[in-house]
Amino acid sequence: MKNNLQEIKKYWILALPSILELLLTTFVQYVDMALVGRIGANASAAVGLTAPLIWLINSPQYALGLTLQSFVAFNIGKDDKEQLHKVADQSLVLVLALGLAEGLLFTLSARAVPGIMGADPAIRSVAGTYFLIVSAPMLFRTADIVFGSMLRGTGDMRTPMLVNLLMNIVNVLLNLIMIYPASVLSLGGFELHVPGLGLGVVGSGIATAVSYVIGGTVMFIAVKRNVLLRNCKIRRSFSFELTKSILRKATPIALTRIGVSLGHVTFTGLITGLGTIPLAAHSIAMSAEEFFYVPGYGMQAVAATLTGNALGEGNSTKAKKTAGRLIGMSVLMLALLCVVLYTQADKIMDLFTDDPAVRELGAKVLRIVSVSEPIFAVFIILEGVFNGAGYTQQPFYIGIFCMWCIRILGSYICIRQFHLGLQAVWVLMVADNVARATLLSLVYVKGKWTGEQK
Repeated sequence: MKNNLQEIKKYWILALPSILELLLTTFVQYVDMALVGRIGANASAAVGLTAPLIWLINSPQYALGLTLQSFVAFNIGKDDKEQLHKVADQSLVLVLALGLAEGLLFTLSARAVPGIMGADPAIRSVAGTYFLIVSAPMLFRTADIVFGSMLRGTGDMRTPMLVNLLMNIVNVLLNLIMIYPASVLSLGGFELHVPGLGLGVVGSGIATAVSYVIGGTVMFIAVKRNVLLRNCKIRRSFSFELTKSILRKATPIALTRIGVSLGHVTFTGLITGLGTIPLAAHSIAMSAEEFFYVPGYGMQAVAATLTGNALGEGNSTKAKKTAGRLIGMSVLMLALLCVVLYTQADKIMDLFTDDPAVRELGAKVLRIVSVSEPIFAVFIILEGVFNGAGYTQQPFYIGIFCMWCIRILGSYICIRQFHLGLQAVWVLMVADNVARATLLSLVYVKGKWTGEQK
């Protein structure tokens, strides 16, 4: 009993920085959405339209980061310093190639995307400009995501938290300056002149882009200074075999995230057909819900690292025990948060919009999704466990099947055939999450993931 409590305490110590990092990032997204939402429903819809596209862009980065985190954790558990240094060296090449390629691709296509998604002509121009601005610094965004994951693989959860804290502070301060025009506040008889550029949605995009540049730069410096990863550099002894091994593990994760993200893009495109009010309510509710499940993703980072360590040691029993404990902790945590989400849905929507129609519809869909949060916790942790183990193929098939056959096909039928609204679509989101958690649980119970070797 005492050993179990000590292990749980260790998990919390490891997870807390990641949880705080994600909560802080989500809080800043809350601030962004609230600041943009005060401009009007069109502004919320323009930013919300591009959100799933940004998830799509980030999919290969997260896949590469999770794979490198797995390799780092595995080789630390195995105590193979030579291979660990090779992985660190290869990461620089991969980040450079991926960041430059994606930055060029999405910058060139940014302005055409809102029209392709069927957005209202009133928001296409500003949505395209916003997407262009946040796509341009993709090299730095790639560095932030990938190097942050590698640091977590070494057990350093604190540094990524601090770097993202810096990014978020910069983002908020710049948002306050760039979104609204200059104004004068009266405080106790004193007048305070607040600077402002009045750039609206475009100003929000610039703030985000600047924060990416700062985050990627500082995260690169942190990797260079890490005790286990230091002195990494692009050496002449570039290993194609190691790169192939990394890409072989990363590809199913990337395809899963791309497939799911394309699903989100298609999903948002279907919702766009419902009108500006449902799209704004959907966009705000998606951002609002995130705060209530991101603690599970903090636990996921721990699950991936500790699973990799345990399997690197050749201890599958330890990997299973760790996974089971983290699942239990995450389910309990998200169950408590789902109560808050359900009971406070109206007040949560009040934070983001003054539009009564958007507020009412958003609160309804938040209550729908709240009931699935504990089940979502199971999916989140198992995804981390399988990523840490390098067991990525079956989760890929499950993720694609659930997104496209349940959420997308179901939404298409509900909207186009039965002319149902946003609430029916969110019921299908819940069904998607439940199905993924159930199928991944079956894969976990079979236990084949513990035999995966790098």
